[in-house]
Amino acid sequence: MKKGITLTKASVLIGSQVQNEKLAFGACVDSRLLKNGDLFFACSGAKCDGHQFLANAALKNASAAVVSEEYSGNNFGLPLIRVKCPRIALQVLAKKILQSYPTKIVAVTGSAGKTTTKEFLAHFLATKFRVASTPGNYNSQLGMPLTILNHIDGDEEMIVLEMGMTKAGHIASLVNIAPPDIALITGVSLAHAENFENLEAIIAAKAEIFSHPKTRLGIYDYQLKNSPSIQKTLHNLNHPNFRSFSFACEDQGADYTSKLTPQGIELMHKGATIVKLGPLTFPGKHNLHNFIAAALAANQCGIDWELIHQAAKTLTLPPMRLQIEEHHGITIVNDSYNALPVAVKAALNSLPMPKSGGKKIAVLSEMRELGSFSEHCHREVGEYALPLVDVLICLGDGCAPIYATWTKAGRQIILVKEVAEISEHLSALVKAGDVLLVKGSRPSNLSSLVNLFIKTGSFLIKA
Repeated sequence: MKKGITLTKASVLIGSQVQNEKLAFGACVDSRLLKNGDLFFACSGAKCDGHQFLANAALKNASAAVVSEEYSGNNFGLPLIRVKCPRIALQVLAKKILQSYPTKIVAVTGSAGKTTTKEFLAHFLATKFRVASTPGNYNSQLGMPLTILNHIDGDEEMIVLEMGMTKAGHIASLVNIAPPDIALITGVSLAHAENFENLEAIIAAKAEIFSHPKTRLGIYDYQLKNSPSIQKTLHNLNHPNFRSFSFACEDQGADYTSKLTPQGIELMHKGATIVKLGPLTFPGKHNLHNFIAAALAANQCGIDWELIHQAAKTLTLPPMRLQIEEHHGITIVNDSYNALPVAVKAALNSLPMPKSGGKKIAVLSEMRELGSFSEHCHREVGEYALPLVDVLICLGDGCAPIYATWTKAGRQIILVKEVAEISEHLSALVKAGDVLLVKGSRPSNLSSLVNLFIKTGSFLIKA
């Protein structure tokens, strides 16, 4: 679509009929982000109705608007393409355009680590192929179709797509849009758990990534090997040429695993070393897990181990993922992209040692979308943090179990409701030589504190 598609052709692909040879060069569902020539899809959601923003789309020179067939309002000078559901039309257009591209697709999902793994994998593949990949975390029912329509032009040899979910069936829907040749599950934990009864139900939903007949290879975290859902999914697949294997950092039961050595890491297949790699350029055992997953997928796509070895030297983590930098005498660990239980534990476990006399201080936001698992998960994180940091500052009522755990243990913890309160406490607590972890989801806006300190040397927010 980046090369342009006529409104006539676009309308036919999504089951409508508009005679207009005007070209559309992209797709958009948010009029604030619309670019000149975009096709605006007036999707309805829980918070707003896209039909309310047709005037904005017209002002920004949208090529046309895809609207509900029931819409009877002003067109504001825009050609209107009427469909039953603009959201479904967006997905259908992405699917049909992608079908016309002669490219291989690798799909990545997982409760945590999927964006990092996707970035690593795209980096490796780019050593040999023309590659496109999901920008940021555009992995949703709207985000992935937008990725296809706005960031892929059909000249690529490999596409790496991140697939996310909040409910059962979401991954299956994305797989239907973009059937992968290779599918990868980085791991599964309690994330978006409010819509699931238990962990096994989440695993079953993630396993949908293996469900399409086009998929020839499934790669998955070894910890899932004994999951009834994984076993059932792999057993029931009716793909004559499908195969799968597991991976792990250290567990020798996995098909592929690794061993840390003084020179770096060794990757092994069923106990035999297949390649020796130098030391990794980023921190965190969980990122070694992501690295192994990406390296194995890249090798299965035809990237030889020497290319992977060389490309590994220039790998970097995505923004706000365990970024360790020293500013104004303070070591700041900025991991403010998300706040899942497994990710919080991984960050706590990856902190560098403070300088002589320094403290480890962690700022944690509440972990959202956990539903009935929230209290248990917060308490577990609180217990996990006890031996790892000296002081905790927690944001949000959901952190009450952490507060209770630390108070009972006689440890220093502060529970606040607003980011501004955190800034005041940090100003009083943080001294040169300290290590400060900032770990939270993007909506909590904890990254603003990091940016403020880097810029001014102070955590205080000026009125």
